[in-house]
Amino acid sequence: MFRLWERLKRLRHLLYDLSRAGTTNSLRNIKTLQHEIETIKLSQPIDWEKIKTLESELARQWEAEELYWQQKSRVHWLKKGDKNTSYFHIVTRMRRKRNFVVGLRNAEGAWVTDEPGKAGIATNFYQHLFTSETQISNMVDRVADLPIERTVAPEINASLTAVVLPGEVRKTIFAMGSKQAPGSDGFTGKFFKSFWDIVGASVVEAVCSFFETSKLLRSFNHAWLTLIPKVESVENMRQLRPISLCPFVYKTITKIMAERLAGFLPLIVSEGQNAFIRDRQIIENILLGHELMHYLKIKSRGKKGYMALKVDMEKAYDRVE
Repeated sequence: MFRLWERLKRLRHLLYDLSRAGTTNSLRNIKTLQHEIETIKLSQPIDWEKIKTLESELARQWEAEELYWQQKSRVHWLKKGDKNTSYFHIVTRMRRKRNFVVGLRNAEGAWVTDEPGKAGIATNFYQHLFTSETQISNMVDRVADLPIERTVAPEINASLTAVVLPGEVRKTIFAMGSKQAPGSDGFTGKFFKSFWDIVGASVVEAVCSFFETSKLLRSFNHAWLTLIPKVESVENMRQLRPISLCPFVYKTITKIMAERLAGFLPLIVSEGQNAFIRDRQIIENILLGHELMHYLKIKSRGKKGYMALKVDMEKAYDRVE
């Protein structure tokens, strides 16, 4: 696992140096090729074979330029068509403007616009959010003593803990998305799929090593926390949604675990718990809530009464407790 991380790290630095050298600057290469083609056309005799070669390279550079801006724009629905570089460029600028946080209000309500100040507000917010407000040291023992019915049969447990084979790793990777934002390793699924013949053995070895030893290299367990605006003009941290950008090996491991669990979740989790059941939608919860409130509203007879509890979703789901 360490060898894979070191190889990815060296490759990332090499690609960065290559980019800095300008050899991957497709726009600059396009202008150079166009100038060469015009120069040859003005000369006598015209070398049509050379022009054909340059035009072929020019088409490749245009495709690279379009792909670059498509990746920057995060537009995944458009696959093929006319040259859309200008469209991707506009989308990229709009995303950059929308995601930029001009300022935040601190605890006193003051407007803070400097970068250190905004960073301090974000740090304090999440330190408070993810800090436990209770001191219960024996929580695990208390949960273990609860009369919870055993629902995982021995055959299910054997299937969940079966040895992870190379074929399962490859199938999982090729079923994952190719263009999601990279994590701390700097590589997307597209890289691993395109160069599987080269990196496949190392990736399989790293993933299988985790399932054999239950140990994960700290570098692969490191994620970048990215904040996505929920509204147009962000003013406080509650208007930002955090997501984690994880290394691809980490995502592969969790995907394998999730796929193995998916087949048995209906036997373990109640059908009323929509969050862990496939093909469920949040609209079902909205409709259920509407029906319950309607029932409470029209019920006027009977000895038994009912009531509804309003739960603070932030305290229920965004806190350690």
